[in-house]
Amino acid sequence: TGAGRLSEAISLRVREVVQNALVLGEAERDLDDGERERLAYVLQEHREELLRRYGLGSAALAEQRLQEARGIGLEQAIEEYRQIVVVRRYLDEKLNPLVNVTRRDIERYYTENEADFNPPAKRVVRLIRVAGEANAEAVAAALDDAADFAALEATEVNLFKPSAGGRVELTGDKALASAALNDALAGLAPGEHAGPIVVDAAMWFVQVESVDQPPQVSLKDAQLSIERALREQQRRILHDRFMQKVLSEGSYTPFETMILRPENHLP
Repeated sequence: TGAGRLSEAISLRVREVVQNALVLGEAERDLDDGERERLAYVLQEHREELLRRYGLGSAALAEQRLQEARGIGLEQAIEEYRQIVVVRRYLDEKLNPLVNVTRRDIERYYTENEADFNPPAKRVVRLIRVAGEANAEAVAAALDDAADFAALEATEVNLFKPSAGGRVELTGDKALASAALNDALAGLAPGEHAGPIVVDAAMWFVQVESVDQPPQVSLKDAQLSIERALREQQRRILHDRFMQKVLSEGSYTPFETMILRPENHLP
C-alpha cells in the first residue's frame, strides 16, 4: 500500500541519517591535530572557490546564488563539504587497505566475461531456395551476369521466405540447419555467393552479405579497467559491512522512536 511504502521510505531514511551521523562522529574523533590543520586549509580553499563561482568574490551574492541553486547558504555548503571530506578520508583510511585484487582475480573475471571483451562476429547471409533445375540455372546465370543477390532473393522464384525475406543474421557459432549450406558459407568472403547447393531435393544459393567483427580486447588491454571495477566492487562490499558494523555497535535511540519524533533523537 501507499502508506506501507511511505513508512518503509521513512525508516530507510532514518537509518541512513543515523549511519551517516555515527560515521561522521567516528571520523571526526579520528582526526589528529595535523589533519585538522590540513582540513581547515582545504575548507578555506573551498570557501574561496564558492565565492568565485557563485559570488564573483562577494559573500552576499554567493549566499543569494547558493540559495537559488542549491537551497542552502554559504556556511551550510561549506559544512556539507567538510563532512564529506572528513568521512571520505576516514573511510579511505579504514577500507582501502582491505581492498585486494590479485592477478588471478583479474584473469578469472576476464575469462568469466570473455564475451564482453571479445564479442563474436555477426554474419548477415542471404538465401535463395528454388525448385527445379530450370529455376536454378536461371538464378545461376543471373548471378554470373552480376545480378544483385538481394534483388533475386525478392523474386517469386525464391521459395525461402522467412519474416526478413531471405536475410538471416548469424552470431558467433550460430549456424544454419543444413551442414551443406554451412560448409558453403564457411568459404565465402563478404559479397561472395555460392550455389546451387542441393539440400533435400531443393536447390539453394547462399551469399555472405556482410561480416561485423566488433573490436577484441586482450587481457593485457583490459586488466586496468578490470582491476578498477573489482576494487570498486570490493570497496562497496566493505563499505556496506562497515556501515552495518557501525550501526550495530553504535549508541542511538531505537529507530521506532526516532520515526515518531525524529527531531529529538538523532545521535
